[in-house]
Amino acid sequence: MSSSRWELYLIETDGGPASVAVDLAFELRAPVAELPLLHWVRTPPQPEEEGAARAAQLAREERLHELFRAAGGCPVGSISSRERRELYWHAPRELDPGALRPLLAGPPAWLHGFDRDPQWQHYREVLLPREEDRRRMQVVRALAALAERGDLLEVERSVEYRAAFSSREDAQRFLRQAVEAGFRAAGDAEASSGIWRARVAMRHALSLAELAPRIEQIGMLASAYDGRYEGFDTHSVQLKSDPRS
Repeated sequence: MSSSRWELYLIETDGGPASVAVDLAFELRAPVAELPLLHWVRTPPQPEEEGAARAAQLAREERLHELFRAAGGCPVGSISSRERRELYWHAPRELDPGALRPLLAGPPAWLHGFDRDPQWQHYREVLLPREEDRRRMQVVRALAALAERGDLLEVERSVEYRAAFSSREDAQRFLRQAVEAGFRAAGDAEASSGIWRARVAMRHALSLAELAPRIEQIGMLASAYDGRYEGFDTHSVQLKSDPRS
C-alpha cells in the first residue's frame, strides 16, 4: 500500500513548537481494516546539523521503515520537537521482536510500543491537521510559489480576503464587522450559484506572521454569520529591471 501525499506543518505544544509530518493519502481511506495496530517508536530529537549523528539516525529510521514494510505496515506520520521524535506506523500485526530489538538497542536506545487502533483514532485526532493548520499550510505554499516567481514579499500591497455565506444579509453583516475590525470593504457582496461572497482588504507585506492572524480573524468573523473563509488574493510585486542595463 503506497503513501504519496506527505505534508509537514507546525504546531504548538506544552513543551514548545513541534513539527508534524503526516501522509494525507490515508485521509479518505482510514480506517484501513487490514492495519488495525498503531506502532510507535520514540527517539531522541533528530540532530539539526548534517553530520555523522544525523546520518546514523536517518539510517536507523530507514531500516525501521523497511522492517514495517516487510511486515505489511505503512508509515503514517511523525511528531518532532526539541525533546523527542515519535514515528508512527499502522500494521496488520505485531513485529518479530528478534528483528526489532537490534534496531532499538542503539546507542542511543529507542523505545517501541503498539496499541490496537482499528478506527485510526490517533491518525485522525492527532496527526491530521486541523482547519487552522490547513490554512497555514496553504499560506506557506502560496508564499513559496510567489517567492519562486521573484515576488518581493516584504513590500506592502493590498491583500483581499474572501468569505462565503448562504445569504446576502449574512454577507453584509460580515462586511460591517470586518470594517469595524480595521479591514476595508472591497466592493459589495456578490452572488454566484446561490452563494454570497464578500471581499475585504488590508494593506500589508506578505509573510506568515502578517497573513496567519488575519486569516484566522476573517475565519472567526465569517463563522459568526454561518460563513467560511475561502482564501486571499493579491498582486505580485517584483523588482523592475533597469532599462539602462
